Amino acid sequence: MTKRRRNPHRPGLDDVRYKASRARLKIIGNHVCHWCRYPIDMQLRYPHPLSWSCDHKVPRSQLHPDDPRMWHIDNALEAHLRCNQARGAKPLPVQPTHLNTDIDW
Repeated sequence: MTKRRRNPHRPGLDDVRYKASRARLKIIGNHVCHWCRYPIDMQLRYPHPLSWSCDHKVPRSQLHPDDPRMWHIDNALEAHLRCNQARGAKPLPVQPTHLNTDIDW
């Protein structure tokens, strides 16, 4: 039996920690796409466009394979495969932390 080789086009994705965090997100997640806000049908499998996928707040392409954010659950969000692919490697839009209420009406 031969040992499975790492895929050079998927750095970090063969890591046990990455696979464990994806499995954990599938279990504890609410199964709602964070982009379109529609439910994700967990019966659908890849490559169905509405299947579950793990989206990263900081895109994997911007992370080194040994960076803890590659597999940390705080960097992962649930998304439909097509929503995740449509986003590509763009970072998440920045949400305002507070509203300016200094104006007296």
